[in-house]
Amino acid sequence: MTAPTFTTLPTLQELRDSHTIYLKALQLLAQDGSKIEDVRETVCWKRLMRLHQAMPGLFLSPETLFLRLTPVKTSARTRRRT
Repeated sequence: MTAPTFTTLPTLQELRDSHTIYLKALQLLAQDGSKIEDVRETVCWKRLMRLHQAMPGLFLSPETLFLRLTPVKTSARTRRRT
């Protein structure tokens, strides 16, 4: 068995086996503050989308994953002590 590359399409089994790698890449992009429009062009997005399309009951869409992984920006509020 040859190792998958970014120029060849991996099989669904290969994608399932490497799911955590693509999920980690998506997490790093989300934490880095990348825009979803840019992330949609990445290899990890496309591979996660292929898994979702083939097995939607097992794998969430990359958009759902990205939104869940994106840190929520909170405003810095000062609390008054009473």
